[in-house]
Amino acid sequence: MPLYATHYTAAEGGWATWKMTETPDELLRLLPPGGLYATEIARSRLHPKRLLERLAVRALMYQCWHEEHAVAYRSDGKPCLTDHKFHISITHTAGYAGLCWSICPDVSVDMESRGPKALRLASRFMHPDEHADGPSELAALLHWSAKETLYKMLPEQEGTDFARDLFIRPFAIEKEGIMTGTDRRKASVCHSIAYRLFPDFVLTWHHPVLMFPR
Repeated sequence: MPLYATHYTAAEGGWATWKMTETPDELLRLLPPGGLYATEIARSRLHPKRLLERLAVRALMYQCWHEEHAVAYRSDGKPCLTDHKFHISITHTAGYAGLCWSICPDVSVDMESRGPKALRLASRFMHPDEHADGPSELAALLHWSAKETLYKMLPEQEGTDFARDLFIRPFAIEKEGIMTGTDRRKASVCHSIAYRLFPDFVLTWHHPVLMFPR
C-alpha cells in the first residue's frame, strides 16, 4: 500500500511510514525504471526479507521526496545520502518500514511491533528507576523503542549498555507524546523523543524541528 502514516513538510523533512503489503516486483514498479534505486536493488544480494525491507524504504523515499538520492552506509552502519541533501534514519519492524529525515543532523527513528517480548526482556534494557504510567507491556515497549532512537543518535555507540547508560525519565503514556532521554555518561544533555501509538507498532523519533504528529 502507499504511505501508511506521515508527518513532514517539503522544507523541514519529518517522518513517514510504509505498510509492506506489496511483492518485490510491485515495489519495483513504484520506482523509476533504470533509476538509482532500481539499479541498487538489481545489484544487491540480499535475503528476501531484507530485500523487501530495502525496497519498501526506497519506495518510501521516492514517494516522499519525488526524486532519488543514493544511499550509503557508514562504517558504524548508519545510513546516509551520498549527496548530503538530508540527514536520514531508517527503521523496520514486522510488516512496516519507517524513515526520518532533515536538513539538520540528529534525526533518529525507531518502530517496534506491539507484543509481550519487550516486557519479557525489560530487565536487559530498563533501569529500576524507569517507569511509565500505563500498561506495563506498552511501557516496556516504549522504553525499548525510545532507547533505540536515542542510541542511533549517539556519535559513539560501542560499549553502550541500554539499562545502565541510557535513561528515559518517567512519563504518562498517551496516544502520542514526548519523552525525555539522556545518556548518563553525559547527563547534562537531554533529548526530546516523540512517540505515537499505532495498532501494530509504536513509533519513536527525534527530529530537530518536527516532533508532534499531525
